[in-house]
Amino acid sequence: LHSTRRKLTEYTTATPPPTTTTMAAMAVASSPKSREKGDKTANSWSYFLFQCLILTVIGPTVFPLGASLVVILYWILPFNVYSALLVLYVCDCIFSGAHISGSRTSSWLRRWKGWKAIPDWFDMETHFDINYLEDNDENDMHKDFFSPDRTYIFAIHPHGLFAWGNVICYCNNLGIRNPLLEDFPFLDICMGVATVVLQVPIMRELCLGLGCREVSRPTMTRALREGHSIALNVCGEAGALVAKPGFDNAVLENRMGFVRLALSTGSPLVPVYVFGLVDSYETSPSWLRPIQRFFHKKLRWALPVFYSENFLWLPDQNKLDIVIGKPIDVPRPSEWGAKPDPQAVRELHAACTEALKHLFDKHKGRFGFKDRTLKIVDAKKPY
Repeated sequence: LHSTRRKLTEYTTATPPPTTTTMAAMAVASSPKSREKGDKTANSWSYFLFQCLILTVIGPTVFPLGASLVVILYWILPFNVYSALLVLYVCDCIFSGAHISGSRTSSWLRRWKGWKAIPDWFDMETHFDINYLEDNDENDMHKDFFSPDRTYIFAIHPHGLFAWGNVICYCNNLGIRNPLLEDFPFLDICMGVATVVLQVPIMRELCLGLGCREVSRPTMTRALREGHSIALNVCGEAGALVAKPGFDNAVLENRMGFVRLALSTGSPLVPVYVFGLVDSYETSPSWLRPIQRFFHKKLRWALPVFYSENFLWLPDQNKLDIVIGKPIDVPRPSEWGAKPDPQAVRELHAACTEALKHLFDKHKGRFGFKDRTLKIVDAKKPY
């Protein structure tokens, strides 16, 4: 299995033989770019623990954390107080409409410097699909990718067990880690998330503050009408179930909703692939798969079960490289929001699939995945 663990490699090649203290320091070392700039913060235990906290709260462990919070409050609060809070929270989830309108988006939260802990953990880098043979991602060849007078639909693959690559779409203060929003500040990207995520305490509040909205056709259409670009994990929760270290799977066949949305709104499609994401976790054993499939079919919830080789519930520190493809142009419709022609939907879907395959094949060798192939999974039969 491919898992680029730079920090552990440094440890094994170090001389003289490292002590326990040296090993701990290597585990929390900063990225090469950070070290070149003399960033000593990322070398400290405090920053390592801060990273662990951020990845625990924003990652897949937030689901049991949210459930635990409900149980803890039940035991420590008087029953009448607990009942009143529970009723208020449920009413807020149902009637506030914040998950549709994005009314609770916090510019402070989106610009919070603490989110840098996530790309630092993965040594995450974002690249544009340009002529990388010159080994120069900082040139201006991608400057014509996006236009201020268009809205875009970012189709992100794969989902993995948890979609860590989404951070580039809603965190505006990642500096060199996020050239997408640095180079195109006019892009106001709204992330579409599953409804079940917006029903979990803690995660709901974070998602609403980051400007995420419910991933439904009316909600996403509204966001595009308001001038936002949107980002979608096209694989959906089925993508979490097919995630397996060493295998790149994209649940894309018979996924037509995002294509219809693009045609009805005239929004160009942007293929995005996150290399290394599927290797972040060891996934559940085969005997648990039938239970997960039951939850997914009946409750539309993937029931993630996972661990990592080095950090228990935290993802492994394999490097993530996010490649943003050139937008696939979509003609503006004669009537905004009109139902698109089925033949046009099939043609655009085929073009999107081919663009994703080309993006993967073009860059896989660059990031150490030359022996892998991208498998397109049928959304109707993902298992």
